[in-house]
Amino acid sequence: MEKVELPLDVYNAFENLNRVWNKLGTKEEINLMFMQILFIATDGIPDSMILKKYAIKNPTKYLQSLVNGYTLENYSKVVVQVSHKLDDWMNRTYQGSKEQDRFNFAQELTGFIKEELLNQK
Repeated sequence: MEKVELPLDVYNAFENLNRVWNKLGTKEEINLMFMQILFIATDGIPDSMILKKYAIKNPTKYLQSLVNGYTLENYSKVVVQVSHKLDDWMNRTYQGSKEQDRFNFAQELTGFIKEELLNQK
C-alpha cells in the first residue's frame, strides 16, 4: 500500500497531533482518537480542526493515511524547500552588492524551481 500524499497543512496537523498524543497513549489509542476526529475536534486545537475539515472533504484519503501512512505532497515539498532557501539567503551576509546578491539568489531559486518542474514530468 502506498502512503497518501497530503497537503502541507494536513501533514503538519498529523505530525503535531501525533507528537502530542504519543505522550498520552499507545498507537492503537491514538488511531482511535484520529478516527473520532469529527467528534473531538475543537477550535482550541487548530490542528484538530484542519484534520476534521480534511476528513469531511476526503474521508477515504483520511482513513488511508491512518492505515498506510502519509507523506508530504510534491507541491508542498517544493514550497518547504523554497522557504528554507529563502531563510538561508536572508540569514547570509552579502557576498557583494545588495543588488547582485538578490540577482544571484533569484538565479539560484529559478534554477531550483525549473529543475523541480522538470523532475515532476
